[in-house]
Amino acid sequence: MRNRKTGRRLWACLPALLVALFAQWPVFAAEPVAAAGKPADFRSQNFLVHTDVPPAEAKALLERLETMLKLISGYWGRKPSGIIECYIVRDLANWPDGAMPAGGVAKIREGAGVTISESLRSANTFVAKATVYSVADIGVPQHEAVHAYCQQTFGSVGPLWYAEGMAEMGQYWREGNLEVSCHPGVLEHIQKAQPKRTMREILDTNRQAGDTWENYAWRWALCHLLANNPNYKAQFRPLGVGLLLEQAVSFEETYGAVAEQISFEYDFFLNHIDRGYRVDLCAWDWKRKFATPPPGGTPIAAKVKAAAGWQPSGATLTAGTPYAYTASGTWQTAKDAKPVAADGGDKGKKNAPGRLVGIIMRASEPGQRFDISKPFELSEPFDLSEQGTFTPTSHGRLFLRCFDQWNELADNAGTVSFKLKLAAVGDPLPTPTATKPR
Repeated sequence: MRNRKTGRRLWACLPALLVALFAQWPVFAAEPVAAAGKPADFRSQNFLVHTDVPPAEAKALLERLETMLKLISGYWGRKPSGIIECYIVRDLANWPDGAMPAGGVAKIREGAGVTISESLRSANTFVAKATVYSVADIGVPQHEAVHAYCQQTFGSVGPLWYAEGMAEMGQYWREGNLEVSCHPGVLEHIQKAQPKRTMREILDTNRQAGDTWENYAWRWALCHLLANNPNYKAQFRPLGVGLLLEQAVSFEETYGAVAEQISFEYDFFLNHIDRGYRVDLCAWDWKRKFATPPPGGTPIAAKVKAAAGWQPSGATLTAGTPYAYTASGTWQTAKDAKPVAADGGDKGKKNAPGRLVGIIMRASEPGQRFDISKPFELSEPFDLSEQGTFTPTSHGRLFLRCFDQWNELADNAGTVSFKLKLAAVGDPLPTPTATKPR
């Protein structure tokens, strides 16, 4: 369990204390000076770690902390301010009485961690010192170190949903890796939870610190979505910096115009989450214009990529109306897989990998006031192929994708060209052709 930090602010500013808080330790990893199993000090460029774990584990921890700090400071665009001091405990019996404050010891006894901070402020001066107290479990020190970085660099960790969500992200971030790679217990909790936590519940400002790791899991999911989805990530970073600096910014002001879409994509993410899932590849395209196929038989055209989730066809369908379509080209559902056409290579098999499938989205009525508890609705998916006709059972916008497991899209390749028109109207659509995926 990872617990929210506590903090206190000291408003009397003493120059000597300012110097003491941010004295820069030399950059090296010291050999332990205590006997085996007893606390020793280990140092790196940005961390001073007091720990009773073996030297090899301590040095590996420092490497993980430095890597994480590089990633999060690069994301927020702020260099770390001062050394982050950490007490990382394997066994409290190895530590003398009074080595750590009671609050830190209490959290370690719970199998968790806490970041305790002090800050000094005046009209033109701000400086903070944050100290981490954590069990030696992988992930907990990194989670708390994110809080410490935010406290020392910005003077705040932001509102609860953002503070804990981003701290969880910090321990999972890997450079260049956009896949879901959270702790297996977090993933299992989100997958099995019924009902799943809504976006409104996560953003509830009345929730207080000190709650459970299960709540942290939901906050992580929302932050992961917003930080990686191309529809929202450009706004998420400046929102976060504003929250950390305690500026007059809010989630509602930043995303109010697209809150309906975020709620829908967040729910979709929770319902399909798995290790390897990519929210960037599964983002919904809200900019594509949709139209009803013209009565003269002119087709509506779209490109459908294999390495993506549901993609807009551009066609708005009417229930009970027959439509004709073709899909030319081939694609692959794995790096070394054989290219297949839009029938998936097996015309009689339902949900064959590489099969073109469709779904219909029923959007809110025009002018309807947004209700975050009632997101867009989706029909059941249905199989398509290289060519054919179908009659939808509901009104709405047609979306398409190459059938594959949701967490296995990243290694897909290829695109098919889709065309749709009213059936039995105008000239027949041309016979689809197969082309190698690019």
